[in-house]
Amino acid sequence: MAKDDRSALIDGEKRLGTVTKVSASGIELNLPQALAAAGRRGIARGTVGDFVFIDCDQAVILGRIVEVQIPDRNRPALERQIEREPSVEPVGRVQLLATIRKTTQTVVRGVLVSPRVGDGVFEANGPALSSSIQAALFGGVDVQDGAQPIAVSLGRISGIDDAEIALPPEKLFGRHCGIFGATGGGKSWTLAKLVSEVARLGGKAIVFDPTGEFSGKLPGAVEYVFTRAEVGQTLVRFPSERMTELSLFALLRPTGQSQGPTMREAIRSLRLVRALRNDAAIVPEQIGQRQRFFKEAFGTVLVEQDFTVQKTGQSISEYNRATAHYSTAMASELCDFDVALLTDQIVNECIFPSDNRNPGFLAARPKLR
Repeated sequence: MAKDDRSALIDGEKRLGTVTKVSASGIELNLPQALAAAGRRGIARGTVGDFVFIDCDQAVILGRIVEVQIPDRNRPALERQIEREPSVEPVGRVQLLATIRKTTQTVVRGVLVSPRVGDGVFEANGPALSSSIQAALFGGVDVQDGAQPIAVSLGRISGIDDAEIALPPEKLFGRHCGIFGATGGGKSWTLAKLVSEVARLGGKAIVFDPTGEFSGKLPGAVEYVFTRAEVGQTLVRFPSERMTELSLFALLRPTGQSQGPTMREAIRSLRLVRALRNDAAIVPEQIGQRQRFFKEAFGTVLVEQDFTVQKTGQSISEYNRATAHYSTAMASELCDFDVALLTDQIVNECIFPSDNRNPGFLAARPKLR
């Protein structure tokens, strides 16, 4: 029987059975060809997971077989008949999914027509189902005259042949899009498929790949890495100086009572070093492993060779006057200092507020082991 996409919803040659019971969310039906008797397994029709069409006159209900069994009354006879021509018939249960209007062949959410006992149940035709779903998905999508709508191919519906599914980009990416599933369920494959489709359609996508599982698996992709670059990859760095101090705290999450204040003081000290080094009016004097920055406005600040501030032995008043003198230069929301020195400077901040023998100077705390 010759068919096209608009006449292929119901195919008499693919009849599976007849509705025998109707409930609010599903139906039961007989499945005379579902028994996998000897020599018949290859031609048995009607298994769990199959999509079916229920012919309801003006509409077709899309469903999926969720259970197949032999009626209780026929089970004792099954074993005696299985090696010869069996007379028992399996029955099945179908979950109702959606409605397909015969006139427009578009899928509508919900079950708009209730099946009736005696309605025929047919194996779903893949191209017809795909065409109906596509008509619903692309309804209302604006396209230029004569142009084909842009379609992102997702793959095929499992359990049915030749049922390809594609979505318009605005319905897939127009709002939040999430991919969920168990381990090994195909989340990574789905993401790779979406990115490949975006590239095929001339679009652009940025993939953050912390584990590196997509490395070399996206044709035509330009790969950037923050660690050691492999062949075909570009080594890049994270521009920490453009990160805000608030973002740095969110990233490192110091405790509010002790670590947070110490970290703020360390940032303040590193900003002071930057301001001192940028002051063209000061020529630092080398004293051993330190540099002495002196200015009459505040006095002396000693800076270590690695450009951290060793606060032990520094004058409290001179240090505070220096930070006040450069307050404008130090006022910034960005981390425009050497973040690599932050941990060393935090160690240098572990001091007593004053020396018992010399209250005007900062004192070292004993190091914990």
